[in-house]
Formats: sequence, C-alpha cells, structure tokens
Amino acid sequence: VIGGQAEVIDGNGRITGELNLPLDSKQIAAAALFYNPMAHPTTMLRHAAIKTMGIRYGNDFLGVLPESDRIEVPALAEDYFLFGQLAILGKCRNVPEQLIRYRWHAGNVSVTKIVGQLAMSLSIARYLARCFSAIHQLDEFDPAPFCGLGGRLLTIVNPIQTELDAAFERLSRVLRLGFGASPQLERELAFRRVTATRSTLRMIWRYAQFRLKYQPVSNEWGIVRAWFVAHLPFRRSSGAPGITIERVGSQHSELA
Repeated sequence: VIGGQAEVIDGNGRITGELNLPLDSKQIAAAALFYNPMAHPTTMLRHAAIKTMGIRYGNDFLGVLPESDRIEVPALAEDYFLFGQLAILGKCRNVPEQLIRYRWHAGNVSVTKIVGQLAMSLSIARYLARCFSAIHQLDEFDPAPFCGLGGRLLTIVNPIQTELDAAFERLSRVLRLGFGASPQLERELAFRRVTATRSTLRMIWRYAQFRLKYQPVSNEWGIVRAWFVAHLPFRRSSGAPGITIERVGSQHSELA
C-alpha cells in the first residue's frame, strides 16, 4: 500500500491544518499498533497482490491467532484493520507530498459515530498487538495506554494510574525484539514514552525533550495538548466523549 499526506479543510474549504503521517515502512509498522498511520483517501493498493493474499475488508488475513480468537470488523474502522495488518507485515509506505485536501466537518463518520469508532479502533490496536506477538513468538503487551485514538489518550482507572513506565518498558522490549533495532522504531517509541505518564506537567516536559530531537507527525502535539486542556483545573467538561480503561493490561475498556 502506498499513501500520502493531506491538507485538512473545514466545511467551507478553508485550510485548518495538515495531516502528517510517517513515511518509512518500519515506522508505519510500529505506529500501526497505536493508531491508523495511513490516510485512506490517498492510498493505492496493488490489486494482484491483494487477490493473492486473499485480503478482504474487515477480515483477519494474517491467520496467526486461533480461529476462536479472531475478530471481524464490519464497519467504522475497517480501513485501520486492513492497513494495520499490512503495516505489521512491512507492506505500507507514505510519500511526503500532500495528495488531497481532507474535509473535516460535523458530518464525518469520525464525528457522528465517534464513540463506536473509538471502541472499535481500541479493539483493533489490541488485536494487532496480539498478532504481532504471535508472529514473532514474543510476550503479549497492551498498547492501549499509549494509543492516541481520536487525538485522545486513555484515562486509566481502578486504580487510577499516572505513571506507566513499567508498561512502557515491557512494550519497548517486545517491539525491539520483534522489529529489530532501527532509528524509525526508536523515534516511535520516543513519543510513546511521552505518553507513559498521566501527570500533565511531566507529559509536557517529556514532549519538550522529544521535540528537541524529532519533528512531530500525525497528531502528536494535538494528543498532548488535548490532555493538557482537558485537565486544566478551571476547565468545565465539554461533554466530548473520551476513553477510560480499568487498568493497564486489562482487555476490558469503557467509553465515557
């Protein structure tokens, strides 16, 4: 699969931002465990290869988990499921050019069906992580605390957890064993370390250190900023949906 970048426009056609996604197949493979690193409208796929691999939307074509554990994704985030599986096989790249203008408005599926899409995306991220571990015969890990789904981080409750360094070290060890050492992987892990805390000041400090070395991609600054704004002491709730997870490593999650 080959994809590209995009300008983001509003309902009136005004440019409001950019969609910057990783380029290299190794970084895309690592990023796919935490969010969808491919802009669907920009992508092209080699049809003959897709037919040969028996790939269809919504289906698990990796086949590395027991059949009883496999999932189907009939709607909402099926593109993430497709690209995520191809990504961890090393079959995705992005070009640096902006190929489209992506219109973001109140009628987008990611706006009108956000709760369902976030829940499905979380299930896919966890499923891809399990497949990755099975392919490389490594310990399983939970990517959920480090996902930036819908530009938001998970809130971990029961008990409330603010420091996730131990879970991050476990995740890092497994990914380094599976992918092998590379600058692309270390770059992705560097941002996930930023999110390995729910202390707002510590997260801001870690992000500042991250920016001294790396240029951000996707919505990395937006994820940190959203957490900061949501936890300002004087801020009233906007009523926007967020995600909570009961504890690190739990496969049970709740949307709130």
